[in-house]
Amino acid sequence: MIDVKQAIQKALVYLGELFEGQELKGVRLEEVVLGERTQCWYVTLSFFKRERTPFEVAEAIAKGTDREYKTVAVSAKDGSFRAMRMQQVQR
Repeated sequence: MIDVKQAIQKALVYLGELFEGQELKGVRLEEVVLGERTQCWYVTLSFFKRERTPFEVAEAIAKGTDREYKTVAVSAKDGSFRAMRMQQVQR
């Protein structure tokens, strides 16, 4: 069984592999939850997909869309990738 730190590292690796060739800026850990029924770690990460101008950042913040959020499901048993989901943030 993998621990929370290993799950976070695996999620970061999987995120990089799934977005290969795209520049992810400011990757940040948002939340980690162990699903008792599914035996998966759900690791939520946020990031910018590309460099933005100050105007674009201000506009995105005003609209509440400044970061993209993804939850990566990692098997607690063996650390394998299970799923990635888009997260909507409530503002």
